[in-house]
Amino acid sequence: MFHQRQHSLQSLIHWLLLGVFMLMVFYPAGVIIMSSFETQGAHRAAKFSLDAWRIAFSDPVMTGAIWNTVKITLARQAIALPIAVVLAWIIARTDIPAASSLEFLFWLGYFLPPLPVTMGWILLLDPQYGLINQWLKGLLFIKEAPFNIYSFWGIVWAHLTTSTIAVEVMLFTPAFRNMDSTLEEASLVAGAGILRTLRRIVVPIMTPIVGVVLLLAVVHSLQAFELELVLGFPIRLYVFSTQIHWLLNQQPPQFSAATALSSVILFIMVPLIIL
Repeated sequence: MFHQRQHSLQSLIHWLLLGVFMLMVFYPAGVIIMSSFETQGAHRAAKFSLDAWRIAFSDPVMTGAIWNTVKITLARQAIALPIAVVLAWIIARTDIPAASSLEFLFWLGYFLPPLPVTMGWILLLDPQYGLINQWLKGLLFIKEAPFNIYSFWGIVWAHLTTSTIAVEVMLFTPAFRNMDSTLEEASLVAGAGILRTLRRIVVPIMTPIVGVVLLLAVVHSLQAFELELVLGFPIRLYVFSTQIHWLLNQQPPQFSAATALSSVILFIMVPLIIL
């Protein structure tokens, strides 16, 4: 009798948690998708159509925003992934001095809020008054500011230094730490150097973890918003998320078109999350 009651209580808790999860996640997502096909007809009566999707994708800026999103995502991961793999391997698999302190610094970099850190980079790399640019222009052979935080590579740099590398190092380090060390030792004893061991032994073993971290990083890149809004607006560099923000701030707000773009993000991210 006691076990039956315990089983019933566990089933109740299970279904209660499932219901809460459905309410918090799937219900808002379903509302977004349904709203993207809803437009106002005569006498403010709602009707279903593709008008919102046509409005969202008829904007000529939209093509550039999609391309900018893809380029920033590819650039971030092409730079961050190999750096994070090497740093995590050094921290977890070598006897480098102060490895724990180095790992703590990456944790610290992850928890620092990105917007204040980005403001710091603006004060350093602004083409007009950035401190680094001012110092470099003080040299005789430099006439113009060599760095500009308000640029494509400025946005990539801000992402790399605020969260991207730190997050990937945090995810890779435990995986490297739990890897069987005898495989590396056997490779070194057989005469392979460190680089060849890293390429022939470590990378193939870590490929599943690298794939998972890469997928997580891509999902995170697709939903990036704050840095693109702060650094991209002065040069009119828009991405997918800032286009949604722009549609919501029009007068009157284009809620249907904004939900259409939001639905696209959901359609892209859900398969990545499942994968």
